[in-house]
Amino acid sequence: MSDTPRRKSPLARWAMLAFFLFNIVLFSSLGIWQVQRLAWKKELVARIASRTQAAPVPAPLTPTEWAALTADNAEYRHITLEGQLLRDQEVAVYTNTALGAGYWAMAPLLVGAAQPSDGPQQPAQAIVWINRGFVPSALRQYAQRPEAPSAQVRITGLLRLPDKPHLFLRENVPQEERWYRRVPAEFSAARPLPAAGASSLPTAPYFVHAHTATTEAANAEWPRAGLPLATLRNNHLSYALTWFTLALMNVAALVFLLLAGRRQAQPAQARQQQA
Repeated sequence: MSDTPRRKSPLARWAMLAFFLFNIVLFSSLGIWQVQRLAWKKELVARIASRTQAAPVPAPLTPTEWAALTADNAEYRHITLEGQLLRDQEVAVYTNTALGAGYWAMAPLLVGAAQPSDGPQQPAQAIVWINRGFVPSALRQYAQRPEAPSAQVRITGLLRLPDKPHLFLRENVPQEERWYRRVPAEFSAARPLPAAGASSLPTAPYFVHAHTATTEAANAEWPRAGLPLATLRNNHLSYALTWFTLALMNVAALVFLLLAGRRQAQPAQARQQQA
């Protein structure tokens, strides 16, 4: 029976060695990944700051322009556009802001192929959804606010791509008027919007986070436009330090295991030499 522990001991040591080596590789890889994410996040923050502070440019209003839009070249672009804002076709999207829980007032804007600064507006050729701003739950419905059904407006804001689904963001339920994600195509499908002849107007694959609208009522408290964008969290450095610390702890445990194994082997070698 005394031989049994000695036969199991080497196997147990090898298992522990493999365990610590696996942890070292895993935690080091996660730390390196977080360092890479840190560099990416810094570049993203700098790009967003550059775009939001730039002078506004005309919004892309044609399918040809839309096809070229990507998160890298378009997200947070400072744009301007004008058209007929259909306030009575709003979609209320649930949100939580510094003002508390409430809704984004999303309204469709009918835009023409050209947008003259003066003179008559061109016939509508596309729909761009506008995030007019935040409204409290008590004013969720358009009819609860003293606003005209529609108005000709010029809007300046940031180009935003549709919200992507993730674990903490629920799916929209259009048939029940429960909206959680800002997805322009789904908004247009749920509202009786004007058509161009027999076909519906194309919907831009982005929405505009408005911070000014020239003909909105100056004394209107809601919707509250121009709220700051959600701050991008940059915790990647702390995450990287956590993973690297865990890797170092496993290195220390591995060294301890190797030294302990060497100390155990030395008496055995001495006994063999004496025999």
